[in-house]
Amino acid sequence: MNLFKNMTFIVTLLVSLLLATGCSDDNVLDNQQSKFGYLQLKVRKQIQTYALTGGAELENLKDAKKIQIDLLYNNKQLTQTLNVSASSDAAAELGLTSETIQLLPGTYTLTGYKIYGEYVAGVTEGNSAPILQEGEPEEALSFDIVASQLKVLPVEVVAQRRGYLSLILDKDFSNIQPQTKAAGYDPESFVYDNISRVQVDLRTGVAGAIRQYEFKTRRGNNDYLYHTDTLNIRVNDYSMVQMRLYDKYNKLIMVVDPMQKISITDEKLTRESVSIDMPLTPAFRDYIALYNIWKAMDGENWYWVGNGFNTGANFLFTYSDGTPRPLDLWGAQPGVVLNGQGRIASLNLGGFNAKGMVPDAIGELTALTTLYLGNHSDQGLIDPEEGMVSLDRFVLEMQGVDVKANRMEIAKEQMRLRHPKTTTSLTTLSQKEKPFKYAIAGSPALENPSNRITGISDAIGKCKELSYLSVANGLVKELPASLATLENLTDLEIYKCPMTEFPACVLEMKHLVAFNFSGNSRVNSTDITAALERFFDGEAQNTMQLLYLTDNGLEQLPANLANMTGLTLLDVANNRLTSVPFLGKEVAYIQCFLDHNRLTEIPEGWFHTDDLEKISFHNNQLTTFPNMFNAQSVYQIEEVDLSGNHISKMPANFKGIHAEVLNLNENRFEEFPVEFSESASIFNFLRISNNRIQTISEEAIANLKQLKALECTGNKLSALPATFDVIRFPNMTAVDISYNQFAEFPFAVLNVQLLTELRISNQMNHDTGKKVLRKWPTGIDEHPALRVLDLSSNDLGNVAKFPTLLNMLNIQDNPNIYITVPQDILYRMINGTFVLYFDKDQNVDGI
Repeated sequence: MNLFKNMTFIVTLLVSLLLATGCSDDNVLDNQQSKFGYLQLKVRKQIQTYALTGGAELENLKDAKKIQIDLLYNNKQLTQTLNVSASSDAAAELGLTSETIQLLPGTYTLTGYKIYGEYVAGVTEGNSAPILQEGEPEEALSFDIVASQLKVLPVEVVAQRRGYLSLILDKDFSNIQPQTKAAGYDPESFVYDNISRVQVDLRTGVAGAIRQYEFKTRRGNNDYLYHTDTLNIRVNDYSMVQMRLYDKYNKLIMVVDPMQKISITDEKLTRESVSIDMPLTPAFRDYIALYNIWKAMDGENWYWVGNGFNTGANFLFTYSDGTPRPLDLWGAQPGVVLNGQGRIASLNLGGFNAKGMVPDAIGELTALTTLYLGNHSDQGLIDPEEGMVSLDRFVLEMQGVDVKANRMEIAKEQMRLRHPKTTTSLTTLSQKEKPFKYAIAGSPALENPSNRITGISDAIGKCKELSYLSVANGLVKELPASLATLENLTDLEIYKCPMTEFPACVLEMKHLVAFNFSGNSRVNSTDITAALERFFDGEAQNTMQLLYLTDNGLEQLPANLANMTGLTLLDVANNRLTSVPFLGKEVAYIQCFLDHNRLTEIPEGWFHTDDLEKISFHNNQLTTFPNMFNAQSVYQIEEVDLSGNHISKMPANFKGIHAEVLNLNENRFEEFPVEFSESASIFNFLRISNNRIQTISEEAIANLKQLKALECTGNKLSALPATFDVIRFPNMTAVDISYNQFAEFPFAVLNVQLLTELRISNQMNHDTGKKVLRKWPTGIDEHPALRVLDLSSNDLGNVAKFPTLLNMLNIQDNPNIYITVPQDILYRMINGTFVLYFDKDQNVDGI
């Protein structure tokens, strides 16, 4: 709104008028000129009828930019034009304020006025602002101007009286039913949450003109309904003829014909609720089907146990006071994920202890992509450095993770839960492994049936978009044949079910990428093998990538497993396998787990691949290191786990190994294998604890320059070779030789210049059971790199010099030790840069 541009003074005109009246007293004139009063106009809509002499009724006061007034003073006519304005267009309808003018004291009479609009060059006709209205009061409007005072004069003009209208878009489900497609929009695609703006047609009176108004929408405070913004509308009685709803892309999504009356009163806000008859959309069909599933499966007694929702949660169809919950909120339930159209995309019934047969209503969920009919304990939480991260597929879905695109990465992390590694005391190894915590995805009872689901309706064959199905820890004994018709079903899990036969429908599935058939020990092992043989010859051999066959009591794998050339992860742990078929050169596994079987040997050259990251034969009956690797490979395997076997020797013509981590813990080596050096094997971390090793020869370490950490605890070592130095181990940073028989400190290890961590606790004669390491290693305080030293559970005596370069020292369980802690170490202990582990009854001075 334009503000007035200048203060207009009429002193000259008034002086002329006074002179014209014959006043010749100069002193009086001077006195009058020195004492003025002030006038300001308040322009408002008429209360009484005014006589118009030109122009028309103003539609909006905001259109007025100037007002010209005619004043009668001492029988002389004065004319003055003033700018008028308001703080906003809305405020203008409540009244305009003029600029202030200066007048001589006396009595004035308003005889007429003119309202001017805005002059726009090139648009407005003529060279001046248009006259919108002119008139005069029917009765004389006189007022007095008093010196040094402001007179505020109400000036009433003929303008439309207006009020305000805001709409509430209510939802009406009382008449929900299918609707035919109308011109310009499809009711079945309507989504209330997509409303962005509203066009409303209002008719004046019963048969008056129709005028269109447009509103923007917003959510009400603590309300699930849309409210519109507020429009300024002329006072009148209206009929709402039609309302059109648009989305943010300006697409028409619904037309409503409310035919309801609306009355707009002067300067008042009318908030009108308009009912939208909700059509029976596919999303609402889903919600009705969801209710029917819940009702049929003992939903009243459901109790959520798992990740993602509060324990004890249940579906909510009515509020606590018994009033029905609106149908469009039925999809917002625990265990449900909706897609962008509000349809049910993912449904998890596994954590509710659902009961009975999954009913025919499941076939109504035609947008369903994932269905969980059970859960189990190896999908939990990992705790990497960045914080807790869920591995539960359903939780990942809720977080927006594309689980199909990240299928392999998720599987790798889940393998860490299913196959936890042997613990190690080495900080370096622990950091490399990124140790994790995990929480069971549910209650401890999950290994027993976690739900009471007994079967699945054949109507699931209508769920053509279904890509993931998990049936776990329930009472399902067979799968419907219609599953074989689902072209998009790529991920199938049948985990710990009371089946007695391998499901025939699986053999007909053509597009499986991931298949988990684990924990189904009631199916005869021979029958599983026979079924797998047919499966490996079927079309799935072209698509299968992840295969889990754990805990089935399998005694044999079909030889045609080699057909599965696309397989990247194989897990057949916890079975009874005594042998494995030769896989050949076409197999390109990334991870392979054969833990907890009865394997006595692995065929030489079992498979050839440059893609292998992890392979594990933990806890089998191998006696010879498998000759299936090659030290000359340019590709490094991330981890090879041969722990928990009976390995005591290396194979003839050993080709070596190129791995980051090699785990040989809990085997039967009596000497450190010299074959690793002879074959130029490369590994960064070697675990060879809990064997029977008595010696490490110089030849055995002659060619292991890539070794960074050695864990050799629980053996019978009493010495290290003199060549255990920086020449042999230029990259060595950590050594753990605890639980051996060192009577003398192995000073050779201090020749490894990059050594930052040394653990040599629990040195004991295995025959007598007595501690044998008694002398504190002099010079250890001078090692430039050493930061972690563990000498606990020995029989050390006097410590001549405290090793101040360390960050951590453990001297616990040394009953005869005597050590003085320097003051600077005490300060570091206080500020957290030094850690000292000791016993309260030890002789430790300075603390």
